[in-house]
Amino acid sequence: MVSKQMLQEKLSVVVANTYVTVMLTQKLHWHVMGGNFYGIHKMTQHQYEEMLGAIDSTAEHMRALGYQVPSGMRQYQQLSTIEEGKDTLSTTDASLEHLLDAHQQIRIALNAGIRVAEELEDKATEEMLVDRLRAHNKHTWMIASSISTI
Repeated sequence: MVSKQMLQEKLSVVVANTYVTVMLTQKLHWHVMGGNFYGIHKMTQHQYEEMLGAIDSTAEHMRALGYQVPSGMRQYQQLSTIEEGKDTLSTTDASLEHLLDAHQQIRIALNAGIRVAEELEDKATEEMLVDRLRAHNKHTWMIASSISTI
């Protein structure tokens, strides 16, 4: 049996994973080098700006439901399922591959939240999460298409 507490937990992981992914995306944005610099620099800026807006919308939705929203690096680290990785800036492709993994973790969290929202018959939350899933699918496609070794 699912509960509203379970939905709050799933949404909290979505927020935490998204914040960690924003930071990883900005890290690449600031450090990208090479022949694809301009395209990757612009793509990552668009992506982190989009995700920051989505975090705000998700947090406001959570508050409207009466839930607490995780905030602060300590909470994000505790809740996130994403490993930061030590060698992510070794090459641009390694950084992009790490971002692919991060977006996959967000997609897993989104799907878990969708299942709980469906069972609770919470259409608004379900639709919000489906919209987020579409956005991360697009981000994933764009990142994968930017990796030179794929």
